[in-house]
Amino acid sequence: MAFYRTDCVEKPVSKLFEKLGHLVALGGGLYFLKDRENNDVEKQFTPINGPSKEGVIQKASAIRLFYFLQDNNGTSEWLQQFQNVLSKKKKHNFLSLQVSHFTSLSRQEEIEKYTTDGIPLFSITYSLAISFSVLSCMRDPENKIWVSFMGVLSAGLAVLSSFGLLLLFRVPFVITVANSPFLILGIGVDDMFIMLSNWQQTKVKNPVEKRMAETFKEAAMFITITTLTDVLGFYIGLLSEFRSVQAFCLYTSTSIIFCYIYNILFFGSVLALNDRREQSDRHWLTCCKLPRLLKEKTGAEKQQPIAHFFKFYYGPFLTKPWTKVCVMLLYLGYLAGGIYGCFIFCSRNVCFTTAVMLVISLLLIPNPNCSLWVTFSIGSGVTGITGFMALWGVNLDSILMIILVVCIGFTVDFSAHISYAFVSSKKSTTNEQAVDALFSLGYPVLQGAASTIIGVLILAASKNHIFRTFFKIMFLIMIFGLAHSIIFMKCPVCGTYSFI
Repeated sequence: MAFYRTDCVEKPVSKLFEKLGHLVALGGGLYFLKDRENNDVEKQFTPINGPSKEGVIQKASAIRLFYFLQDNNGTSEWLQQFQNVLSKKKKHNFLSLQVSHFTSLSRQEEIEKYTTDGIPLFSITYSLAISFSVLSCMRDPENKIWVSFMGVLSAGLAVLSSFGLLLLFRVPFVITVANSPFLILGIGVDDMFIMLSNWQQTKVKNPVEKRMAETFKEAAMFITITTLTDVLGFYIGLLSEFRSVQAFCLYTSTSIIFCYIYNILFFGSVLALNDRREQSDRHWLTCCKLPRLLKEKTGAEKQQPIAHFFKFYYGPFLTKPWTKVCVMLLYLGYLAGGIYGCFIFCSRNVCFTTAVMLVISLLLIPNPNCSLWVTFSIGSGVTGITGFMALWGVNLDSILMIILVVCIGFTVDFSAHISYAFVSSKKSTTNEQAVDALFSLGYPVLQGAASTIIGVLILAASKNHIFRTFFKIMFLIMIFGLAHSIIFMKCPVCGTYSFI
């Protein structure tokens, strides 16, 4: 088997993170939300210098009447009275006709009505994320409840810091931005699970500095790859003609950067402090002295049951030849369903986003074939997500279509995690490498997908159309991204890597 070096970028960056692991805090705030709120329909939700749309009506089952008013003093009061009169007439079945009305104030009022709709929803989501993280980290006697709580807090601090910074610089707060905290919460918790998984694979008898170095050497590379792809994907969204999309992309990309910083510095410090507590054999809550833990005998922390399942059951099952055939048939079925429901979807930004993902993958994943497969998952994800959204009956307007494009980069996150773990494995055969990758990151990837879905799940109950559609977009992205990473990609990656 021929061999050549493709880690000229990945290796020095990994070494840098290894040294950074010996160090490790930051803070932020949220101000001026009310002063910076800007949901002006004409300014934020129509294309910049966009042309008017013309068409010819061939058939109609209703008539729409337009009345234009001069913008004089009292116009707004007249429109408000007009809406009140028609609302009363509708209740009394006016002339046995179904009457609907829309004025220049209607859309603005609707947007302003639900601008703060996400605030109570975020409180509920934050509680759900904390509960999920705590339950995921509960193990007797090595509970990491405070560690998981601090991981969720880290994501919350990232939102506060980024929003506070942008509001301070007078960046308008638009209704689309209210989706961002739900997304950042999922990203932050996903990064936390990645770091925690790599930490648990280090030797517990090593000093905390060495454990941090080993953790950062692997985990920091994982989250660096996905942070770069996510941030650049949202920066591409800044090219949109819609100011509301620009605001959403700017707030979200800045939040992702802060989330990355907090995970490296703040959460890394939490891991170090928790290790000192465990080394002194103190209870996670009361800090009382405990008997020597089992890990002192084994030299490693206790494995999670699901990680054990990935290593000894799911991984070997997935590498069997007949399983690979079944997976390929399943993938063809998924692709057929996506193509069947897929409407015409063509965007220059999609091609540009895919090219950016390919460059980053080639630089940081030390294997060209794996980089190509990771990039291929974007195209496959676009087909599946857009197709199944059409089958789900989701109608996308121009703004939500662009949000879909910039969020599509999330389909590459989980695949990049697993692919990097695959090529970094020291095992001798490709099947063993695949099993080792699933053992290392299968459970964190599953946790990350679940946490992101939980992060946006509450949006399904929102009264706002943008919030509900955003939930559907992210739900499909997470489900199909997870399927690509732990099911679909394992077979082709193993097959192509063996020919290198």
